[in-house]
Amino acid sequence: MPQYTAFLRAINVTGRFVKMAVLAEHGRALGLTDVQTHNNSGDLISSAPARQAATLAARIEAGLAPLLGDDFVCTTHEVLWLCRTRQSDSRISNAVLERTLRLRCTLRRASMLQGLIERLQAGGP
Repeated sequence: MPQYTAFLRAINVTGRFVKMAVLAEHGRALGLTDVQTHNNSGDLISSAPARQAATLAARIEAGLAPLLGDDFVCTTHEVLWLCRTRQSDSRISNAVLERTLRLRCTLRRASMLQGLIERLQAGGP
């Protein structure tokens, strides 16, 4: 059976710490076999049938998202962040974003944005 390596970005750096045993267990829960990790880098090595190669990356990404905690979507002018905890419990902050992006930025909660949308839809200033 072919072996594959998933190079997971930003594991055990920038405030995101995942024990390698936990990462390997999540890999097994995703149905991967012969799961190993390499050092503390977040590299996940596993075996999978060749017929699964085309969908393996998407399956690993979707399956590990809850473990890794935060989802980010970048557009031309904004970064959307799905914080799976209270923002105050997250390791991500405005200062972290500014340092990472090398841009001045601000954070807004979805509830604040919803209130703004409702106000604009009502036609109020």
